[in-house]
Amino acid sequence: MGKGEAPAGVRGFVSYGSNLRAMVSYFNTEQHIPYKRLKELLNDVFNLTQSQGTICNILNRVKNTSADIYEAICRRVESSGVVGADETGARISGKLHWFWAFQTDKPTYVYPDQSRGKVGIDKHFPEGLPHSLLVTDRHSSYFNMKTKGHQICLAHLLRELTYLEELEPGEAWSREMKKLLQGSIHKRKTQQWKHIDRKEIFKRFKNLLFQCLQTTNDQIKALQKSLIKHGDQVFRFLFDPNVPYDNNVSERSIRPLKLKQKVSGTFRSHNGAHAYAVIHSIADTARKKWKLTLIGSEIYYSIIIRDLSSYTKADD
Repeated sequence: MGKGEAPAGVRGFVSYGSNLRAMVSYFNTEQHIPYKRLKELLNDVFNLTQSQGTICNILNRVKNTSADIYEAICRRVESSGVVGADETGARISGKLHWFWAFQTDKPTYVYPDQSRGKVGIDKHFPEGLPHSLLVTDRHSSYFNMKTKGHQICLAHLLRELTYLEELEPGEAWSREMKKLLQGSIHKRKTQQWKHIDRKEIFKRFKNLLFQCLQTTNDQIKALQKSLIKHGDQVFRFLFDPNVPYDNNVSERSIRPLKLKQKVSGTFRSHNGAHAYAVIHSIADTARKKWKLTLIGSEIYYSIIIRDLSSYTKADD
């Protein structure tokens, strides 16, 4: 009796294919299933007996084989005209670190770093984002970058103004500033571009910036001072239709990390944190670029690994 030959790509007695690697990556990273529960799921549903170490090895292999694509996503963000950014804290090996997200309407680039300062940005964007208008909150590290310009997230400002309005109802400044920002957003949404009265908006804004406050509240005074400093970065969205007035997309790119922390706890190693960042970057890019879902037995992650190389090399 002759011996059969193993299929292409099978190098040992036990070999896991691309579908399984994609499924493990998807379940652990995007559905936040911890190693122990993922091990049970694979056994109960697919009758696959795997150790937690094997799951870890699969994620590391996916991370390593995706390194070129991950780097290409970073370079694509770097060359984009409008970029949003956000950051959030997470513990790695028991110490507080920060996950940063830089994204556009297509690519998403997420990475961990122990610094929340400019040094944490410079490691990945050493030249800054000189071709990009950056949409962020008022975290100082973003304003220390070399950029084409900034748009402050109005959603953050409106939340802060609502808080100050409730904190001191008798102070009219917070209420009037809130009305002005809400009105400018409404005009952007409902009026023709050429009919937006930008001069009137700036006139009201300038009057509020330098209005004498009838309050001793330090928080209201601090916000007024901050807006004086960043006054030319509040209404950029009224001059470029490609610039959003909020940073909600960046927040949505980084928010899954908080859910993963609630389900799985902290990252036990830097390697695991980095694997999460690589796989989540690719998965989020896939969602925005192709809006893919599960297709038959093949997870969209399998498709992205195969097709994203051409996307990241194209001018798009």
